[in-house]
Amino acid sequence: MKKKLLIAFSIVTCLTIAFLPEKNVHGNAGSGPTGNTGSPFDSNGQTCGSGGGCHAGGSTNQNGIIATDIPACGYTPGQTYNITVTATSAGRSKFGFSLSAQKTSNGFTAGTLIAGAGSQLNGSNRYITHTSAGTAATGSGTRVWNFQWTAPVAGTGSVSLYAAVNCTNSNGNPSGDIVFNSSIAIQEGGIPAAPVISAVGSTNICAGQSVTLNSNTATGISWSTGANTQSINVNTTGIFTATATNSCGSATSNSINVFVTSLPAAPVVTAGANGFQFCEGQSTTLIASSVLPVVWTPGNFTTNQINVNTGGIYTASATNNCGTTTSLPVAVIEDPLPVIPNVTASGSASFCVGDSVILSTDAEFSYTWSNDITQPNITVLSSGEYFVSAVNECGISYSDTIIVSADLIPATPEITFNGDGFLQSSISAPFYNWFINGNPINSNDSAIVPSQQGDYTLILASNSGCFSDTSAAFNYNATSVSSYIKSNNNIYPNPVQQNQWITFSNNIPQNSEITIFDLQGRTVFKSIMSQQTMQICLLPGTYIIANKYMYSKLIVQ
Repeated sequence: MKKKLLIAFSIVTCLTIAFLPEKNVHGNAGSGPTGNTGSPFDSNGQTCGSGGGCHAGGSTNQNGIIATDIPACGYTPGQTYNITVTATSAGRSKFGFSLSAQKTSNGFTAGTLIAGAGSQLNGSNRYITHTSAGTAATGSGTRVWNFQWTAPVAGTGSVSLYAAVNCTNSNGNPSGDIVFNSSIAIQEGGIPAAPVISAVGSTNICAGQSVTLNSNTATGISWSTGANTQSINVNTTGIFTATATNSCGSATSNSINVFVTSLPAAPVVTAGANGFQFCEGQSTTLIASSVLPVVWTPGNFTTNQINVNTGGIYTASATNNCGTTTSLPVAVIEDPLPVIPNVTASGSASFCVGDSVILSTDAEFSYTWSNDITQPNITVLSSGEYFVSAVNECGISYSDTIIVSADLIPATPEITFNGDGFLQSSISAPFYNWFINGNPINSNDSAIVPSQQGDYTLILASNSGCFSDTSAAFNYNATSVSSYIKSNNNIYPNPVQQNQWITFSNNIPQNSEITIFDLQGRTVFKSIMSQQTMQICLLPGTYIIANKYMYSKLIVQ
């Protein structure tokens, strides 16, 4: 009787266990219990073997239960991965499991579980567990379940997989069963998203300037320049990208073209055939080697080649949108023609034979006198026309001509008394210097009418002031010479009475000067003939009437 009752109690007990809530069903059940994966967010971290009441023996944490093909770098959002759950215990023949994928930070369901052979979803697809067919061993003391998981959307962050497996002895009694649990955390990762880069400012920049390139992410960035910062400054021409890299791989950004314009190359100035040096009146050509138009200083000419006819310092400048560069200055030299030389004489250019004059020039460079002498000063002894020429590499210039006159010294004259009452020089000369008793007479005629008695002398002079020796003295005495005076009937009547009219012959021009001397040579009358007949008041005596046309004796009674 007691034996029957014990059997009945055992059956009731097993039946009672069979109809406990799902989480208490042992490994032979058609599905594992929900909420007993060991997640801290489900049943306070319970498993079906640790306070779950389904299986005895508690729960043991064991690594290696969960395996995935998720890279170590983490999952890629939206990517589907393979998951394997393995239960291992020697001598066991029945197995069960339960797994959930939850956001590590708050236990929210993360991603989507996809059942495979021997597994099924339950608990509103939050859990994946074994099926009845999935409890049998797949090897000696082991069972493996394969299924899939699709990773959640980007930004979910770290996801933990929680799993518990039950290894039973299939005796229909929870005692002796073993529960293992494990969890793994999976970072959100995968191949990083390609960075997006942008430029702050223009990507056409001038040499010496730069543009900033920014990446929308700073993590794992490597620029094509080698920099690893989120932003870089670029000052060279090129195509720039940024690559994000993690352990899963890399992704490259869009590209940005940067073009740097340099300042224009400074022009190089060269000269044409005449070079940088030319003669006055000529020109040379300056050429600026530049692919850009140039501006010349001075002149502001805007062609690459210019003609220059004045000396100076010249430069050429080239300009683009980034600035201006200027050539090295070149010196252009305009050599002058020789300065027209001056000629100066050390004294008068007119001198007497036997004397000389020194002619000097201020000419520079090479010079030659008209007499082929190549010294700066020449001594001139003879008459002639003299000039000097100055020569340099650009030409020749001539001075004005200076006339040199070397006059002969006149011969010593003799004084004669002609029949008309004149004292006459025996030699012709440009100038006559008469003297009476050593005193000069204001006359430059070759013949003079003696104005008084005395010793007359004569010195001749040339145009250059060359003087003859003094003539021998001629002693003039009116009484002694009166017999030599010819009465040529130029006046009449003769003799005349005092205060009588005297008529001159028609061969004496009017307005000529007449002079009347007494026999002592004293002038007693001088007048201009205004008419042929003149009244002259004279004391009785003998007189001499003279002018340049006549010389006559006049007797007054």
